[in-house]
Amino acid sequence: MVMKKLISGVESSGSRQQTGQPALILVRHCRVPFYFSASPLLKAPYLIMGMLLILSLSLAGSLQAAQDESKALRERATAFWEARVKGDWGTVFDYLSGAEVGPATKEEYINFTKEKGPFVYLSYKLGEVDVDDDAGWVKTEFDIRPLRFPGYHPNHVEQWQVWEKRDGKWFPIPRERQEEEPRLPPRLRPLKEERAVIARANEFWQAREKADYALLYQYLSPVYTEKAPKQEFLNKKALYVYVEHQIHWAEVEGDHAKVRVTVGSRPNDPNMTKMDPSHETIVQEWIKVKGQWYVDVPS
Repeated sequence: MVMKKLISGVESSGSRQQTGQPALILVRHCRVPFYFSASPLLKAPYLIMGMLLILSLSLAGSLQAAQDESKALRERATAFWEARVKGDWGTVFDYLSGAEVGPATKEEYINFTKEKGPFVYLSYKLGEVDVDDDAGWVKTEFDIRPLRFPGYHPNHVEQWQVWEKRDGKWFPIPRERQEEEPRLPPRLRPLKEERAVIARANEFWQAREKADYALLYQYLSPVYTEKAPKQEFLNKKALYVYVEHQIHWAEVEGDHAKVRVTVGSRPNDPNMTKMDPSHETIVQEWIKVKGQWYVDVPS
């Protein structure tokens, strides 16, 4: 419905030393004579060395921070899966979002899960852990079977479980919000293609915001444009005026991509030009045709 709105919106986001004079600097508490030159050519190596040192320290700090977050995520994921396998549903409850457990209290959740399941978690194994800002991925394997059918052969599942950092702690992203982050960590995704999709998506939404529908038409999939002539497309009134957008990420798999974007819009009505835009976040589908990315409009 959102895609229909977005596309069918047009259908129905000290003092100085003299040059050559000796001066002294302190190097590891040793006084070492050297000759100071005001020449920029002689200053340049020291500036470059200083910049490289600062960059190295910054990179080292970033690497250490990423390692610390990966360790913290692994510890949280281990505690979560240990609780699942042991049937410690009170601990599991503490990891789940309110939307996932519904209106149930902690005690109600524990009793319900013990009695009705739906699953028994028999074993688990954690593999690689990746962190990107406040998003994390844990390679997870586990065996489950239905609680009410103990004779069933266990089902083995392998997946990258997506986690998020909230209030300084890591939590698994609930089922109803799985599309808020890519399924795979960045190192396993084709980042060059994702940058290409993001560039096209930015151009698409900029054209949308400028109400340049002739340009916008060029970003729609060939399957769609073959059935919708350009002039017919241009003759239709836009239902919404788009004023801003923010692309969060793109995830490419083969010739298909998902782009998560937040857009701001208001009704296309001259009486509502001063109205604050409403915002919604969507996952937009894109498709690659003959080396180029297009919005995959439902035909």
